[in-house]
Amino acid sequence: MKKVAIDENAYPYPMPMVVLGVMMEERPNFMAVGWVTRVNFQPPMIAVALGKRHYTNGGIHAAGAFSVNVPGTDLLAKVDYCGIVSGRDKDKSALFTVTRGEKTGAPLIEECPLAMECRLRASVFRSTTNLRLQSISTSWASTISKAATHQATRRKCSSFLRRQNWA
Repeated sequence: MKKVAIDENAYPYPMPMVVLGVMMEERPNFMAVGWVTRVNFQPPMIAVALGKRHYTNGGIHAAGAFSVNVPGTDLLAKVDYCGIVSGRDKDKSALFTVTRGEKTGAPLIEECPLAMECRLRASVFRSTTNLRLQSISTSWASTISKAATHQATRRKCSSFLRRQNWA
């Protein structure tokens, strides 16, 4: 296949879209994030990259814990809202049914088929982005049956991916 140069700033797509949950000023705050990846098997670790100006950075630094929630396509409008509206300006705590993680106290979104409680382990600061490395304390999946939970979660989340149009 013939290749053409597109740009040095290319991304591997599709990328998952997740919602970060963090306690800020004693209430849950949520932020849509498209830059997330698993970075270690044992201990289980995940990384997220956030723009430096995001309000959520302060909550992550202060709390040292947050959740990574993987939404289904049924939550597209709410996730989009979380990505457009800052918690600095609007209270987003009532958007979802929220429970608190047993190990970290981070806000978990009940409507998401997969939610992970995470503890901040390291931060890498770049000119425009903060890369947060965290260990996964506990993962929570919606219950269907033990055998079907993993497949159902993958199927429900599979179409909610951030895509790049190269055309």
